[in-house]
Amino acid sequence: MRPENPLTTRQIMSKDNLSATSMLNSKPNSVCYLEGTCQTAWSLAQQFAIVRLSPSTPPDRPPPLFRIRIKPISPTLYRPIKGDVQTKSVRARTVAATYARFYLESEEFGNPKYKGRYYWMALGAFASKTVACSLEHRAVKAATKVGIDTVADGLGKGNFWLFQDIAPIHWLHSYDYSAYFHCANTRGEKLYEVMQSKLTQLPWATQALPVLQNLKLSSYAQKGMLLVREIEKLKPGSDTYREKQLAHLLAIANHEQRVVLQKLIYDDPAFAAWLQRQRAAQNAADTILERSSSWPPQYVDETSQRWPCSPKPYCHRWNWCLPPPVKPATPS
Repeated sequence: MRPENPLTTRQIMSKDNLSATSMLNSKPNSVCYLEGTCQTAWSLAQQFAIVRLSPSTPPDRPPPLFRIRIKPISPTLYRPIKGDVQTKSVRARTVAATYARFYLESEEFGNPKYKGRYYWMALGAFASKTVACSLEHRAVKAATKVGIDTVADGLGKGNFWLFQDIAPIHWLHSYDYSAYFHCANTRGEKLYEVMQSKLTQLPWATQALPVLQNLKLSSYAQKGMLLVREIEKLKPGSDTYREKQLAHLLAIANHEQRVVLQKLIYDDPAFAAWLQRQRAAQNAADTILERSSSWPPQYVDETSQRWPCSPKPYCHRWNWCLPPPVKPATPS
């Protein structure tokens, strides 16, 4: 359990492995602290990411409706599986909500005083919601129904493993920034045995872990997190603050695209080929729909609500999730 005193936490989490002993005593609520290592820190951080995406229903049942679970609904959680399109979509929405919580500083150990420091997370939330909408797209669903799940599988894999990569970094930084910077260079080393075992049993792990070097921290990610510390010291809204936010976003985005997604899914020739085919088919369908329609779709402007996409999302080809187009009423 995390100690109440943050200074004590930093002392514990930032030291090398030590042992602790304590004599039995009659003092109520007495505590013996056990010093943790970087292996402890990254195991706890990875546990957060795995538990957040672990369903509360068995694999042979449909996934529950999307909801963010801060604490397990039941004492039983099931190991994440690849799952069908619906499973991947629900999971992508959970990822999006978690990214949004990081940005808003409402996630575990968040600090509202620093809202805006994790600027990439705001972008990540929209991106993951777009993945969910893409998985629900008629072209992706149609392909999976005839046994072609290359695109759905790639989207699900990229979304899942980007979260396993990026969420623990931010969680540990929020938990204890001293521990994060002390342990940054050990990211990718073996976790505690039980956690390492769970990590290697996750969906697509045999493909993802070698490609991502066991989630080793890239220079882009390190730069982005160093910028977080600079952002925390600046006045929100100032020009320098916004410049640092943008620099942080670009650094983490480079990690996201170059280190994770490019290597994991976009370099896969089969994924790239099927993605191009489905895009071409969708563009053709949109052209036919627009030419044959007697009324153009009424898209909302950027200030209108588009989060979440409900009750029936309409994801047009620019990848923004908007409310369904409404046909104008006929003048009486």
